[in-house]
Amino acid sequence: ELMTDRISRLRVETREILKIAACVGSWFDLMTLSLIQNMSIDFVLSCLSGAIDEGLIVSKGQVYTFYHDRIQEAAYSLIPVEEKVRMHNRIGRLLLQNTEKKDFNEKILYIVNQMNEGKSLIHTEDERLELARLNLTAGIKAKTSAAYRSALHYFSTGIELINNADSGDNGCINCWNGFYDLALSLYSDAVESAYLCTEYSEMDTYADAVLANARNIFDKIPVYESLIHKFVAQNRPLDAISTGLDVLKIFNIR
Repeated sequence: ELMTDRISRLRVETREILKIAACVGSWFDLMTLSLIQNMSIDFVLSCLSGAIDEGLIVSKGQVYTFYHDRIQEAAYSLIPVEEKVRMHNRIGRLLLQNTEKKDFNEKILYIVNQMNEGKSLIHTEDERLELARLNLTAGIKAKTSAAYRSALHYFSTGIELINNADSGDNGCINCWNGFYDLALSLYSDAVESAYLCTEYSEMDTYADAVLANARNIFDKIPVYESLIHKFVAQNRPLDAISTGLDVLKIFNIR
C-alpha cells in the first residue's frame, strides 16, 4: 500500500511507463519500452526520471530494474486485469517481431512467457498453432536446462492451445489429425517432463493420449521408455519388465 501510494503521486506519464515496465519484468531497457510505447528513447527516459529521483528504479548499466520486488508488484497492481492481458499480448508480439534471429534462442522463454499471459486474446487457429510451436521450443530449452517444471508448463500450455486450435467438437482427436507432428512432440515431451517432476497422474494422461493416437510403434517408444522409468521409480519392477516385454513382442522379439 505504501508503494502504491508513492507511485500514485507521480506524474501521469511516469506512472504509465512504470506500469509498462512492471509488465516487462523486474528488469527492462529503454529500447524495449520505446518499442512498446512507440516513443523516442529520450521521451521514455524523461518519463522515468521521476521514478529514478524517487528511488523506485535504478540503472544497472544498459538496463534498469525496480529497486525492490514490492515496487514492481505495486506498479503491476495498478493495471486492470483486462489491460494486463492486452499489454502482455502486445509486448510478446512486438518482441517476437523485433527480435533478431541470432538473439531469438536467448529470448525465447521471455517472449513466450509474455505471450502466454496474453493468450486469451488469441482467437485464430494460426495464432494458436504459432504460440503452441513457440511453447514447444521454450519447453525443449527449459528441459535441456533441467528446469523440468517450467518445461512441463510450456508443453502443457502448448497442448491446451492445439486442443483449442480446431473449432471442431472432437478437440484432441482433431489436433492429432490436423497437427500430428506438433501434437506428438508436445505430448511426448510432456510425458517425460511430468515423469521428471514426479507428476505421475498428469504423465499417465499425456501417455494415454500418445499411445491412443500415435501412428506407429516408433512414435510410441519414447513414451514406453518414460513409463518404464516411472514404474522403476515407483518400485514396481514387474510392471516395468512387463511393459518392456510387451513392446518387444510388437517387434516379434521373444
